[in-house]
Amino acid sequence: MYYEENGLMRLEKSDVEAAADMFSRSFYNDPFSMYAFPDERERDLKLPYMNRFSLYYGLRYGLAYTTSERYEGGAIWMPPGKAKLSILGFLLSGGLTPIIKMGLKTELKMLPLDNYMEQKHRKLVPYPHWYLALLGVDPQYQKQGYAGKLLRPMLEKFDNENMPCYLETDSEKNYLVYQHFGFEIIGEFVLPKAGIRLWAMLRDNK
Repeated sequence: MYYEENGLMRLEKSDVEAAADMFSRSFYNDPFSMYAFPDERERDLKLPYMNRFSLYYGLRYGLAYTTSERYEGGAIWMPPGKAKLSILGFLLSGGLTPIIKMGLKTELKMLPLDNYMEQKHRKLVPYPHWYLALLGVDPQYQKQGYAGKLLRPMLEKFDNENMPCYLETDSEKNYLVYQHFGFEIIGEFVLPKAGIRLWAMLRDNK
């Protein structure tokens, strides 16, 4: 259904497969995707399952939107206290399915990265805030303003709530986009073993 206050489409379970495919195209050459699935054939097959899990978790505990029924882009926002994945939340969000589909080896490979990022997250922002867990635009629609369409209504909501927002990005190009929307770099680190550089950013309207 459409979320009338911001002109975006609120994602539902029936949208997960199409939205996951869009995110997979968006992040196909992302360092995380390539680290998880170095082989392109394996990435083609398994990356959508990773994104489906992110969407199911976002639908259950946060807010997930797309730009329209064409799924040009999408975003998953986690409210205060819901950024960290609990065991119960993992199971209730269908966490076993992606492990089976992606393979236990991949899950064990990615888990240390998730834990490291969570530790940094808690240290950098130890107070209530929203978390932008995922934002992507299908490559065929990039540089057409869809990232801004996804960001502006939610940032206005957070301003009205006087609530900060945190994110991580592994792209210098993307952090420049986020700076345009008021985010500032509050940390920079390299994930052990993976060698992926991340910029931690915060938009604090206080």
